[in-house]
Amino acid sequence: MYDRLDKYTPNQIYEITKTMTPDFSPGTAWKYSNGNYNILGMMVEKVTGNQLEDEIITRIIIPLGLNNTIFP
Repeated sequence: MYDRLDKYTPNQIYEITKTMTPDFSPGTAWKYSNGNYNILGMMVEKVTGNQLEDEIITRIIIPLGLNNTIFP
């Protein structure tokens, strides 16, 4: 049963995402997906060798002067 307070690691989310099938053909519609953002974050970490939160902070939050913004 789904519980919004459950915690998953990025690898667990990735494994769940791999088992899912598309809701529609590519290029025909759009739908938000946490799984896809998780995969993107894993790619950022692989390419940069840094944690995603460090990349978000140093490349986005600090340069834009977002003083009241955090990466949870």
